[in-house]
Amino acid sequence: MIKTADIKKLNEHYGADMSVVMCIEELSELTKALTKCLRYGETASTFEHLVEELADATICLALLQDVFAIKDEILDNEITLKMDRNMRRIS
Repeated sequence: MIKTADIKKLNEHYGADMSVVMCIEELSELTKALTKCLRYGETASTFEHLVEELADATICLALLQDVFAIKDEILDNEITLKMDRNMRRIS
């Protein structure tokens, strides 16, 4: 699990701007891993790479939440609204 103190330490070390740049790069790498899964199928190699990039992206989302000082309650509320809307679309 991601520790808030560790996220803050990373952001303090790299700085907000560099953290955002790193997140853009990591999210791009996740996109590439997903594309390879679709193109080549789910092999042991593509699956392992996807899991690795998904972990990096998950960390990056926490970094971004910290950089932009987004409180958990605000994000949780938005996630709930989005999920509710998605569920209505498929009902």
